Amino acid sequence: GSPASKIADLRDAATKVVEQLLPDDGRPSRVRVALAPYAASVNAGAYFTAVTGQRSGTGCVVERSGGARFDEDAPSSSTYLGYNRNAPCPSATVQPLTSDRNTLTRQIGRMRASGQTAGHIGTAWGWYLVSPLWQGIWPSDSRPASYNPDKVTKAVLLMTDGEFNTEYVAANGSSSAQARALCRNMKNEDVIVYTV
Repeated sequence: GSPASKIADLRDAATKVVEQLLPDDGRPSRVRVALAPYAASVNAGAYFTAVTGQRSGTGCVVERSGGARFDEDAPSSSTYLGYNRNAPCPSATVQPLTSDRNTLTRQIGRMRASGQTAGHIGTAWGWYLVSPLWQGIWPSDSRPASYNPDKVTKAVLLMTDGEFNTEYVAANGSSSAQARALCRNMKNEDVIVYTV
């Protein structure tokens, strides 16, 4: 609300999270952070073809349909993510797991608010970025570790304006219903879900 700005507050909070998780103290970090900027869709950037099976497109990815719609299954001919040419796409692209604090804070600083809120798509991408089933999609140094709650903590921090108002596959339910289903399934894999 005025005089504050939601996106400015989000950028500030996200930057502080990165600074806390990846302190600039010169020591190697075992922590990695990924980013999944979203609005009415997620911009898959260089990973667009791998996750949709489409040879060309704008990079704007939406939810998938079918049996994998609320799961972490890696993209394949039967589980590709949805693509909608008419979906508005954020300019910021996904950033796979990294411990490079400068890369993360630079990308956060470029985030701009636009379009509607497909919160379930952002929720799903939070899971995809930490899921070991997606190891084949990400570069080798960004591949998520296997599930092992005794040794590895996996968490998704969902930052949102709370107005989940855009979905593309009517049979999947509303954006908020889809987000809840994804969160339940993430938690069943011992992924911790935080929301702001």
